[in-house]
Amino acid sequence: LRKTVFTNFLRNVGVRIFWLLALLMYYFNYISFYQFMVFYTLAFFTIAFICVIQLIAIKEFTFDFNAVYFRKRVIKPIVNYGAYTVFSGITLVIVVSVDTLMIGALLPDNKLENIAVYAVATYIVSVIMIPNSALSRIASPLLAIKWKAKDLNGVGEIYQKSALLMLFVGCLIYGAIALNVDNMLALMKPEYASAKWVIIILGAARLFSMSFGINHAI
Repeated sequence: LRKTVFTNFLRNVGVRIFWLLALLMYYFNYISFYQFMVFYTLAFFTIAFICVIQLIAIKEFTFDFNAVYFRKRVIKPIVNYGAYTVFSGITLVIVVSVDTLMIGALLPDNKLENIAVYAVATYIVSVIMIPNSALSRIASPLLAIKWKAKDLNGVGEIYQKSALLMLFVGCLIYGAIALNVDNMLALMKPEYASAKWVIIILGAARLFSMSFGINHAI
């Protein structure tokens, strides 16, 4: 339906507001840690519910049965695509987590402290990738249309513009983080001071990735 802006807002902003409220309630002892985890998980169901409400509002929510979708020539590519999507999702989780696992394995002394420092650095630099994720969700439907029409020039144009835009935005965010990293770490416990160069290096890696635009979507 190419209505990606609202859902993108829910996933990147709405869910974090929900988590922040849950975190504040836990911090001020209004809820237990177990209740916090329930609220944390409930955020995803809340977003899904809001999306259903949106579909109902625009009259696109339906359970119509179409026998065409259950023919072999239709089911086979859907199953193949679904299996590829699941496999790529698992791979992404492993890629995101492997560095944390390596820290625990290679730095046996104070491994939990080292993982905590690295996690904080990862969360800080993850801000750099938010515009990339948002743009990918918006551009993916447009790319699909141009691929279907075999409009490779259009695909190339979207790719070039996204690369330039992401490099510019990434430089702004990375610059803001690099210039203020000492101030951010000063707000935390002294143990997190060692995260400075981790943030600088990880941020540079995220910036390098963003400079290639929405290549993964293509």
